[in-house]
Amino acid sequence: MYIYNITLSVEEQNEVEFSQFLKSTIIPFIKNENLADKTIILKLLTEVDNGAINFALQNEFKDVEKFFEFETSFLPKLFSKIDITYSGKYLYFSTLLEEI
Repeated sequence: MYIYNITLSVEEQNEVEFSQFLKSTIIPFIKNENLADKTIILKLLTEVDNGAINFALQNEFKDVEKFFEFETSFLPKLFSKIDITYSGKYLYFSTLLEEI
């Protein structure tokens, strides 16, 4: 199993709105593509002293080929959708993890 984790950081004043946006817009958008076997949103509880709130958007894939399809054909659409509302208002980094 592979987990593609996208950690997103937003300013504290945007926490509730951004969380709702992830739940109501981004999760259905990902699930509609039917590429990830499971998608969840988590809020990071470990504080990073940057005045921001951090969310982890985790997508599970049973095989790496499905991840590569997600990465090449879908990921640009995903960030375009986020940018429509939050361009310049969030930071992110991503990590691909493999279960051992």
